[in-house]
Amino acid sequence: MKTLNKLLVSAAFLPSMAMSQELTFATAGGVWLETITEACLDPYAESAGVEVAGVATEDTAAQIRAQMMTQIQWDIVEVPSAVLALGTAEGWFEPLDWDKIDPENQLPDVARQENGIGFTTYSEGIVYRTDGENDPINSWADFWNVEEFPGNRSLRDTPLGNLEYALLADGVSKEELYDVLSSEEGVDRAFAKLDEIKPNITVWWTAGQQPIQYIASGDVDYSTTWNGRVTSAVEDGIPAGFVWNEAALIVGYYAVMKGSEQVDLANDLLKFCWTDPQISANVVERMPYPGFAPGLYDLLPEETAQNLSTFPANEEVQFAFDGGFWAENRPELQDRWQSWRLSN
Repeated sequence: MKTLNKLLVSAAFLPSMAMSQELTFATAGGVWLETITEACLDPYAESAGVEVAGVATEDTAAQIRAQMMTQIQWDIVEVPSAVLALGTAEGWFEPLDWDKIDPENQLPDVARQENGIGFTTYSEGIVYRTDGENDPINSWADFWNVEEFPGNRSLRDTPLGNLEYALLADGVSKEELYDVLSSEEGVDRAFAKLDEIKPNITVWWTAGQQPIQYIASGDVDYSTTWNGRVTSAVEDGIPAGFVWNEAALIVGYYAVMKGSEQVDLANDLLKFCWTDPQISANVVERMPYPGFAPGLYDLLPEETAQNLSTFPANEEVQFAFDGGFWAENRPELQDRWQSWRLSN
């Protein structure tokens, strides 16, 4: 009789134990966390009968490293491509179960990394004023051509992207870009090309809102920026255009933390959120950063689709930013960049 009572008590607790399962989902805060909670986390929690706690993060590499040495606090974490590469090398992440997430292999290779799923994209490229006297700029060679396209210019104060843009301006193809940049001669070539444009850089930007502010005020005619900023600027009446040609396509990833006790649930959530085109469309309605869910563009108005980084006509003229290259080479190149910036 005592055994039967124990079984009955245990059975009575089963539903509450299932509901007590909790996933901790670490991602960028603010509007993004609000968006992803509404579009993905809450629907998944209701569908799976679990709790999903979204937490805001900033410097994920430092936080992940700290958790690896102490206690794992997250199950899923947002990482840029460079941190994904670093974490893969350091053993920070669990391998994803692609047989569960994408059994029909519908996602593109760039989204199907061993330890990360590509969940969103944005592009860094050239923004220009559309009310100027010059013809529209259309390449990095044009950006460097200050005689045919005169005007004030701005670049971000970082080697990331700028070395690639310099090589593209010097005639390197998108396909050979990182092969060239991986050599000492290629790095020298990039900095030599940057020497040419340096006198024409009016301001080096450091915060994401600055390029559009400079464009809006007329202080700058051409700058690098992120495509979503231009979309918002145009909606606000600012005469701005974005150049998709030779822009850097940048992918953000979600990874499952090594040591997570909810690996199966984590893979299930990634499948739920990032292979469903309707969820991706719901995200895009609030923020112009699409994922790779097959069928997404069938659900979007044409005018919306044309302003997104993975719209086919836009994606095919960009190059894929290689976070792995920067994870391996940034310390050395950052030092050289700082020395170059301080030189005449």
